[in-house]
Amino acid sequence: MSVRYVPAPDKRWYVLRASYGREDRALDYIVEDGTFAYIAKRYTRKFVNGKQKKVLETLIPNLLFVYTTDEKASEYIENTPPHFLPILLL
Repeated sequence: MSVRYVPAPDKRWYVLRASYGREDRALDYIVEDGTFAYIAKRYTRKFVNGKQKKVLETLIPNLLFVYTTDEKASEYIENTPPHFLPILLL
């Protein structure tokens, strides 16, 4: 049996907002810190320069879903590095 997907009693899901277009950078920052995070994305087909391309796009722009403790969520909000600019709890 795997305990990988068993909920931790001290953790819960948070929705964080990254400043415009920075959700991928914010996700990298949070994951590098060892926290599980998720951005809802899907592939879609778009025309770029007259050619159809398969593009990965964010379903809910600027939002990240983060599974962490209250303390760690507060830390992300209060101590966000300046180059990531606001990551705010909703």
